[in-house]
Amino acid sequence: MLTFVPHLRDLEGSEEAKYNLWLKELEDIDLKSGFKPMNRDEKHVAIIQAERAAALSLYLDTWLKELNISFCNKSTLIKYMKNQASDDSMTPRQKADLAKSNSDGNGLTPEAHLAAHMFKDAFQLVFKENQVDYKQVELRKVLFIDGSVDGAMDSKTTAKEVAAIQQDNEDEIAESNLATYCILGCLICFSHSCDHGEYDIKNWKRTFSLSSYASLSDILQRKRIAAAGANTIADEPCERRCYRLKLPPDPTATMKSWSEDERILLRSLYVTTDFSKTKIDPICLATEFLNRNCDEVYAEFQSLNISLPELEPMEPPRPRNISCPAYACNSTANVIRNYVAHAALLNVLILQTRTIIRCTLQDVKTVTYSVAGTRLFFLGKVNLKELATDSLLLKILPKTNLLLST
Repeated sequence: MLTFVPHLRDLEGSEEAKYNLWLKELEDIDLKSGFKPMNRDEKHVAIIQAERAAALSLYLDTWLKELNISFCNKSTLIKYMKNQASDDSMTPRQKADLAKSNSDGNGLTPEAHLAAHMFKDAFQLVFKENQVDYKQVELRKVLFIDGSVDGAMDSKTTAKEVAAIQQDNEDEIAESNLATYCILGCLICFSHSCDHGEYDIKNWKRTFSLSSYASLSDILQRKRIAAAGANTIADEPCERRCYRLKLPPDPTATMKSWSEDERILLRSLYVTTDFSKTKIDPICLATEFLNRNCDEVYAEFQSLNISLPELEPMEPPRPRNISCPAYACNSTANVIRNYVAHAALLNVLILQTRTIIRCTLQDVKTVTYSVAGTRLFFLGKVNLKELATDSLLLKILPKTNLLLST
């Protein structure tokens, strides 16, 4: 379905009629497909209203914070608008979430209902009632343009997602943290936006990235299995109070607080560089990235309780079943028998010293050989004088296409 009007404003006067006719054909296709498309004027108004709603959604949180209305926040407004919505405008999931929210005692209190009603009336007065048609925006569109609307009705969603992440192993956590690099990072030029890649059947561009080969968690698992516990880390300590030296704490050092991004970097570096071709210790490598002392990084590493998952035997590659061509026999035994027969036939041809040549022309395109009751055709222009001796025949055979017919 055509959801937007292609806007080409570099048309000449003679091309304007063709452009309008093309749009009319697109609308007719939608009608034949069972859709009810809007006309061009309605689409123009809808696009402007959607753009204004998207712009207003950026200021909604700031307005609510500055107004500081009691019992009125974004979640309250979403619940209020869903309570006011008709059944036709709600999806089955939204209806179930609304009923569950009200049954769990998370419904709106009278004070919250009144505050949300007052905010809605004020919003409608400013952005709808006193505006022209194409500038009118409803509060419902501004609230529902946010992707977290469904999550506001069910407060348990976030807790479930966090619990699921905490139960994942370190490989999956590293894959989640490095998802952008795994999906967009080109393995050829290491850029996130380049011309390398291909287009799939849906005309979506697929880059030559790590995720196109395999998931990062599987790659890390195979890497540890291939290493088989071998220690490839160099014994040289780093120059930033290496943790392997077990130096006493420095009383003059100032401890900086750790941010969540630094912890993610430390976790990802350790999981991806351990048992790799990198000869540097993962803790020492993280020290350089974080610009901290090595013993400090090691202390934070121990507090994270990072443990690599146990090695699981990888499934060996399964042999591929190669089906016989349509012209071949159905069973494998017949295929082998025919191959042996053809190989023997070629050997007979090579060892044959006297070949009956039937032809009427000195220079022909097709020459017929009769060997053991089977005809072999040489495709191409062959000079009969060169076939007079067996030695020349042996030189021509490998360079000529053969068509076997029994």
